[in-house]
Amino acid sequence: MSTGLSTQWFTNWRRLVAAAFLSTGVAACGGGTPEVAVTLSEYSFEPNRVSIARAQKTAIKLTNKGTVDHFFRVPQLNVTSPAVAPGKTVVLELAVPRGGAPLRIVCTVPGHAEAGMVGELVVVDRPR
Repeated sequence: MSTGLSTQWFTNWRRLVAAAFLSTGVAACGGGTPEVAVTLSEYSFEPNRVSIARAQKTAIKLTNKGTVDHFFRVPQLNVTSPAVAPGKTVVLELAVPRGGAPLRIVCTVPGHAEAGMVGELVVVDRPR
C-alpha cells in the first residue's frame, strides 16, 4: 500500500470517526440510533467493555455518579467526551467504520487511568 493511499484512507477514516458528534444533556435518539449507557465513577466505567456496531452511529450516554469530573476517551480514535460533571450526563455519538482489536477507553483526569478507570470499546458487525 502506497503512503499516499494509506494517508488518504486514514484521513477519511479519521474524518468519519472524528466527525463524532458531541452533545450534552439527555440523548434525543430518535430515528433508531442505538444507545449504550455507561456510568462513570471513581475509578471505573460500568460496563468497562462497550460493544457498538461497525459503521453505525451510536449514542454513548455517559452518566457521572462519582464526586469529580470524568472523561471518556478513545485514544486510537482521537475522540474525547467533554467533561462529565458529578450528577450530570453527556452524550457522545460516534461511528467507527472498522472493527478489529478492542480499542482502549480511558479517563483523562490525571491518575484516574492509573487507578483503574480504563475499559474497552469493541466494534462488531452486530452488537452483543
